[in-house]
Amino acid sequence: MCTVIGRLVAITACLLLSGVLVCRSPAWAVPMIPAGNVSEAFDAKALGRLLDDLAGQQAEVVAIQRELVSRPALNPEHGGDGEEVKARWIETYLQANDLPLAERMDSVDDRVSSKVRPNLVIRYPGSGPRTLWIVGHMDTSPVGQPELWIGSPWVLRQDGDWLYGRGVEDNHRSLVTGLLLLKRLAANKIVPPTGLGLVFVCEEKIGFPRERGLKFLLEKRPDLFKPGDLVLLPDYGEEGGELISVAEKGVAWLKVTVYGQQSFAARPELGVNALEAGASLIAALPDINKLFGQRNTLFTPPLTTVTATKVEKGTEEVNQIPGLFTFYLDVRLLPGAHLEEVEQALLTLAEQRLAQYGASMKLERIMHIPAMDETPVDAPVVRALSQAVREQLGVTPRVEGMSGITLAAELRAHKIPVAVWAMSPCRGVDANESISIQELLQTASVFARMLYWQDAREAR
Repeated sequence: MCTVIGRLVAITACLLLSGVLVCRSPAWAVPMIPAGNVSEAFDAKALGRLLDDLAGQQAEVVAIQRELVSRPALNPEHGGDGEEVKARWIETYLQANDLPLAERMDSVDDRVSSKVRPNLVIRYPGSGPRTLWIVGHMDTSPVGQPELWIGSPWVLRQDGDWLYGRGVEDNHRSLVTGLLLLKRLAANKIVPPTGLGLVFVCEEKIGFPRERGLKFLLEKRPDLFKPGDLVLLPDYGEEGGELISVAEKGVAWLKVTVYGQQSFAARPELGVNALEAGASLIAALPDINKLFGQRNTLFTPPLTTVTATKVEKGTEEVNQIPGLFTFYLDVRLLPGAHLEEVEQALLTLAEQRLAQYGASMKLERIMHIPAMDETPVDAPVVRALSQAVREQLGVTPRVEGMSGITLAAELRAHKIPVAVWAMSPCRGVDANESISIQELLQTASVFARMLYWQDAREAR
């Protein structure tokens, strides 16, 4: 009875501080985990027992995925109600399995029914000071076109080894493998040399800025990640698990408005065709990409890129020459590249291209995230992950950069070394999003091996 009362108190202990709802589970509410001695903590038999146990958890993977998929976690920007329902289920799962309770770091958001956006921190202590942090997000991409799905996106569908449903990969990969490893550690009463930490945040699947999720948590808890900790983001990779991402390009979105003179299409000489002028500018974008001599072979492609993407609706009539044409550019910047140089090159190109049409241009920044310093290739998290991948998957890992932006950018902005890794590319925007059960079990096993990384042994 005391334990039940203690848990109820822990779950309802919420402090409203500075307009931010912060719910904490006090230390006495965390189940006691056997301390173990040094020889037990580094016993290879414990790791072997853990790996054998994880290999047989197919049913648990399916069960967790089924519950997560059935609880949509869409951002208000996508017409959703946030992540609260999914976060509450995770809390229930922890309590039902006698696992360490989650510390909540909630941000306020009046757009959702709960009025808060949840961020969860879960800790399982090891025998040493180091922690392996698995960082993931609870929100998912929108469904897209429902008619492209086989069945409901919010009902898990299984076909042999494959699971289908919105979120099963992006980013249930992190949630499922983290919870699975946590549960098997506790069930086997194993105290690894490195502790396990799980960070599940909100508000990742939107544009920038992202103020309520990981950025918010890092600002409120700058001491969360300690020097020497291993911080891993299971959010991007390639089939087989060889790729470890240690850097990301910066990103900027630019709005280009071309001004001409609307007129009757039967007398084109009386107007200035903004569409033709803008199309000429778009056609010349490859010349922009050639202007920057900087190369970085960590990335594919190894250069700064400028790509035309979105076009706004133009004239309503086919017989009208448009006097206004608006389109957008996606810019991916190598570390060390400056957006101002790209903008100046665009303005120079516009002068050359648009002058012959008698058109003009306005250039606006919509969003800009500078490239952060890359994680050193010899950082502890990279070395620990590389060793675990070699041992578990039998492949030789390689380090690269990526052109996309993940939560790693926010971690690197706080000078936290982080590796981004997964055993498959991101499928989070696909219809019939899918992931393999075996991939999830292998991923959890890689994490388990990282808890027993050799350098942790040497540090003691």
